[in-house]
Amino acid sequence: MNRMLIDLDVKAALCTPEFLNAAGQDAGVSHVQEAFLSAQAREPLDRLLSMDAETYLPGALLPKVDVATMAFGLEGRSPLLDHEVMELSARMPVGYKRRGTNGKILLKRLARKLIPSEVIDRPKRGFSVPLVRWFRAELADTLRETLLGTRARTRGLIAHRPVERMVTQHLAGTHDWHEQLWILLMLELWCQTYLDARPWRPAARASRAGGVAVA
Repeated sequence: MNRMLIDLDVKAALCTPEFLNAAGQDAGVSHVQEAFLSAQAREPLDRLLSMDAETYLPGALLPKVDVATMAFGLEGRSPLLDHEVMELSARMPVGYKRRGTNGKILLKRLARKLIPSEVIDRPKRGFSVPLVRWFRAELADTLRETLLGTRARTRGLIAHRPVERMVTQHLAGTHDWHEQLWILLMLELWCQTYLDARPWRPAARASRAGGVAVA
C-alpha cells in the first residue's frame, strides 16, 4: 500500500517554514486521502486498492518499470493491470482477495496449478537497491558533500541541523534514515541540475596511481 516515507513531524522539522507554506504542509497526505475518499467502493480493502491504483501505481511503480525496461530497449508489460482483469477484481468479494494476513487468495489458488508452492508462498520481495549499505559505504561521501554542502545549506528549503543529524546517525549505524535521505538527496540534486547555474557533478577523487585529483 502507499505510504508516506517522511512522517509529518519529521517533515515539519526538516523543511523551512517558507518551503512548507509554498509546498503545502499536508500536500502528500491530502493527495492520498482524496484518492481513498473518492473511491467507488464500500469495503476498506477495495478503497485502499483503488487508492493505490490512482496514486502508487502511476506515481511510482509503473514509471520505474518503464524507465528500467526502456533503458535497455525493452517493452515492459503488466498483464494483471489489463483493464478487464482490474474490473473483474474490483467486482470480486473481498474474501477472494485477502483473509487475515494472507493476500491474493484467488490468484494463488489458480497459480498453484502451474507454479510450485515454494514460489507462491515465499516472502514478498521488491526491487529495491541496497541504499542502507551504499549510504554507509560507496555513497557516503556523495551523501555528505551534497546534503551538507554549502549549496544545500544556503538554499533555504531544508533546515541544516536535522539533516546533519540524520546523516550522522545513518553513517554511524544508530538509525536507518536511508529512505528519507534518498528523498532529500534527490531533491538537492534536482535543484542543482535544474535551478543552479552549476549542475551537480561527482566530486573529484584522487587517483590510486599518484594521488592526482580527477573529475
